[in-house]
Amino acid sequence: MSDYLIKNTVSGSEISDDGPVVVTGDYTAAKGSSTLIEVDSPFDLNDPNGPFIPINATLDLRALTQPVTINAYELGKITILSNVGGTINLQVPDARDSSAVYIEDGGHTKWAVTVNGNSEGDFTLSNNPRVVTASGFAANFTGSAGYQSLSLDLYSTEVNLAGPNNIISLKDTSYADINVSGSGNVITNTTPSSQQNTEPGATAVISGAYATVSGFNYATLVVGAKSTLSGSFNNDDITAGAQTTFGDLTNCTVTASFKCNFGTVSASTLTLERNGIIETLTGDSSVISANGLSIGTLGNSSVTGAGTVAIVNAISGQYDAGSSSNLVTARQIDLNFGNIDPTASAAISATNRGSVVHGGEGRQTATNVGPSGMTFISAATNQQGVFTAVGNADHDTFVAQSSMKMTGGAGASNLFNIVKGGLANDLIADFTAAAGNKIQLSGFGLNQSGLSDILSHATTSSAGLMLHINSQTTLTLAGVVSGGVHNGNFILG
Repeated sequence: MSDYLIKNTVSGSEISDDGPVVVTGDYTAAKGSSTLIEVDSPFDLNDPNGPFIPINATLDLRALTQPVTINAYELGKITILSNVGGTINLQVPDARDSSAVYIEDGGHTKWAVTVNGNSEGDFTLSNNPRVVTASGFAANFTGSAGYQSLSLDLYSTEVNLAGPNNIISLKDTSYADINVSGSGNVITNTTPSSQQNTEPGATAVISGAYATVSGFNYATLVVGAKSTLSGSFNNDDITAGAQTTFGDLTNCTVTASFKCNFGTVSASTLTLERNGIIETLTGDSSVISANGLSIGTLGNSSVTGAGTVAIVNAISGQYDAGSSSNLVTARQIDLNFGNIDPTASAAISATNRGSVVHGGEGRQTATNVGPSGMTFISAATNQQGVFTAVGNADHDTFVAQSSMKMTGGAGASNLFNIVKGGLANDLIADFTAAAGNKIQLSGFGLNQSGLSDILSHATTSSAGLMLHINSQTTLTLAGVVSGGVHNGNFILG
């Protein structure tokens, strides 16, 4: 309770010998009045609900030209009319209720709020923009207009602002419920990640479109279209509107609309609408997407697309059927192994024909585990490695621009295209002429006579029938004996 003089009336004010104005009800400041104001709830020791009595006071401070200091030790509601801002020190005298403070000023003012003890203050902000810095235990902010700037160093806070372009910063906050429905809001959590509350539901943020959000872990985040989630996010549950840009995600669950962009996604689950872009998907992440998903690098994660999926740059890690790691499933797939992991492997499942898999450098493996055939192409630059490609029960095409181990699978009419290039030792593991498979020799300038000469000089071993196409290229047909193939099994190009 205040050490200053207090009047036991619901309305009124007095000036103590120490200079402050002591208020227990409505008060209108005159020009030149003290800028130090005490607001105290009256008390009655005989009141069964007391001893403190809630007040409803209006402080009209518009005549003052200097920032004010308001020390409020009260229950109930105070309304502050001011054009200059100042400092509010609030403490609720008992645990029955929080204290309500209505700030109505001329706008562009600055208020420093401290909520002392275990008190909770409810602050309502009028339609003018202002800057509020708050610290202490708990404070809640409500307003129907935007352009508010709140810097909140509070144990607990709730913010409900309806207008656009609010700036909200949290520091050392354990419980936060932020709902700013307008667009263009900037919401930042500067609490170190190691100190953020891991309790589910402890922190929630809802914002309209064009929001900028950063620094949240273990939070529930909902943002509108064309928002930006910058920096790193860990263990968050995120829902985002169309064309939202994400930073890096770890252990997050995301539901996002169309044309959203992501940085590095690790150990996370994403559900996306069409035309999403992910820079890196790794760490046993999984993505379910509508049409048009593009991923830069895929590492030990799974992708399921209703339409097209492109792995643009590289694959790392290994395919695992049990965990679906490095399994890509879609209507049609364009996959590039790249050069990050020379032993990478992936499984591809396409519902439509037309998918293309490009090998990279090293000894990488691609397996068709889906219903439709596809094209596998070894990189012409892979002179030191071997690209292994395994087809399915449909028609697959294999284009060997460097050493390639090809398995057509159970399908008939597979095409094995051996392309003239550098040094290449190719192998077809299951060539069967009866299945209608064909071997195409491209770029060697062969005619039927030259082909007959190659077949007549073929050598056999335990590995199969080896054809010496030219001085740099050999083709081994596993399980095929001498005379097992003839000119009709080849296409010259």
